[in-house]
Amino acid sequence: MDLSHLDRALAVSTLRALLVFFSLGTLLFFLERTLEEEPPVRIVVSPDATEAEIWEAKREAVLVREAKRIGVMPQDPALVQWITEALPEDRQTREDILALLEMDLEERDPVIRRRLVYWGERLLEGQADERVTKEQLAAHLAAHPERFVRPARSRLELVFFSRARRKEAAERDALDVALPESLDVVGEAYRRGDPHMHLRPILVLEDAEVARRFGPEVAEVVREAPLGRWSGPVETRAGVFRVRVLERTPERTPSLDEIEKSVRADLLRERRAEALRTGVVELIRKTEFEVVRR
Repeated sequence: MDLSHLDRALAVSTLRALLVFFSLGTLLFFLERTLEEEPPVRIVVSPDATEAEIWEAKREAVLVREAKRIGVMPQDPALVQWITEALPEDRQTREDILALLEMDLEERDPVIRRRLVYWGERLLEGQADERVTKEQLAAHLAAHPERFVRPARSRLELVFFSRARRKEAAERDALDVALPESLDVVGEAYRRGDPHMHLRPILVLEDAEVARRFGPEVAEVVREAPLGRWSGPVETRAGVFRVRVLERTPERTPSLDEIEKSVRADLLRERRAEALRTGVVELIRKTEFEVVRR
C-alpha cells in the first residue's frame, strides 16, 4: 500500500473538517498555552549529526506533535487503514484501533511518522491567506514571468530514413528523395521515408520535445531552418531526417487573462510554502528540546 501521497481532495476535506472544530485563533491560543506547559521534546540524532540534520529532526518533531495535538490520526482514513491491516483479524475493532492511535506509534513506524509530518505541514499551510485580488495576481505575474513562459513552438514536417533499414544508403536516399516544394501539399512527405514511432504527417512541438523525440541535431535545425523550405539531411544516431518548418511561434509570456488560474495557483503555493516555513520556525523557537546523540 503506497501512502506517500494522499488524494488532494481527501486531504482538503479532512483538513476542513478539523478546522471546523479549531478556528485559527483558537488553535493558535491553544498551541501557545500548551507549548508553555510541555516538557522538552526529545529528539535522537547520530553522534556526528550536523546542525542541518538536528534542525530537520526538530522540524519533524514539531510537525508530528501538532498533527497529534489536533487529533488527525482517527480522522485520516489512510492511517486507520494502515493500522487496521497491521492488526490480527480478531483485533480489528474500533476500540482496538483507537487504543493503538493513542500510543506513540510514530516512534516505531516510519509510515505513520511520515503521515503525521504530512498533516503537520498541511495544518501550517492552512494558515496562509487564500484571498487573492486581481492586482495581486498581476503583481505576481510581473514578478515571476519566467514561471509562465510558453516556449517557442514549430509546426513542421519530417521525413525519416532509418539507418537500421538502409545502412549506408540512408544519407544518399535522404538527399535523392523527391519532396514536394509547394506549400499547397503538406502532410504527405513523411510517407516517402521510413516509419518512426514519433512521426506524424504534421507535428507541432516545442524545441525541447523535438530534441527528446528525434534528437538534438534535429531540434537545432528546426530552430534555424528557413520557413517553408526543406532542410537537411540531418544525421542522428537513429538515421537521417529531412526537415521543413511550416510555421514558428516565438516564446512568449501570456496575458493574465489567459493564465489567471495558473497564476493564482502559483501564488497560493508560494503563500502556503511561506506559511509552512514561518510556522515551523516559530514552533521550534517556542519549543524546548532535549537532543540525544547516539
